Amino acid sequence: MKMRLDVVVLAAGRGKRMHSDIAKVLHPIGGQAMLEHVLHSVLELGSLESDRWGLAAVHLVKGFAADQVEAAVHRAGLERAFSEVMRSCKRNRRFARRVIVWCFLAMCP
Repeated sequence: MKMRLDVVVLAAGRGKRMHSDIAKVLHPIGGQAMLEHVLHSVLELGSLESDRWGLAAVHLVKGFAADQVEAAVHRAGLERAFSEVMRSCKRNRRFARRVIVWCFLAMCP
């Protein structure tokens, strides 16, 4: 039986300590937004699938500047790469990261 791999990407940070109005995950590093680096790593992970496990879903948790985060994923052409497995969730209230991850763990089969 193949194990399923669910990836949770927390992309809801405000980035107050960065003293910027830009969402934390959209700050550029090496010419790409941090989020792009993370999603490219997930794509690489998905390409390493074996007969023992497979990438089942990528859950993108958005909050602050959710529209800008979605636009960045679209501009990078990553929504097509994840079309079968990407699930977007909008965070309406501020929760600690551990609470969000616990919720996803409870949802995963």
